Amino acid sequence: MRLKEAQGSAGLPRDIYDDEDGGVTRGDAKFRKLFKQAGLRIVKVEIQKGMNPANAEKLFPVKMYGLKPEALEPEKEQ
Repeated sequence: MRLKEAQGSAGLPRDIYDDEDGGVTRGDAKFRKLFKQAGLRIVKVEIQKGMNPANAEKLFPVKMYGLKPEALEPEKEQ
């Protein structure tokens, strides 16, 4: 599974809500916590390159995650 998302800084203390477009920006730690809760493990992380430099200071960085489900434990016979 792949997820591509604009993110706030790593130390973002809270989610940022954008009144203009209704979007929510979260930090890396929040995504990692959500992935763990969902039973997903991260296999690769990249930051998108090639953003328009004229707009760079106005935009959050875009991070891409490669995710796989955690291995399920085999059922134990009772």
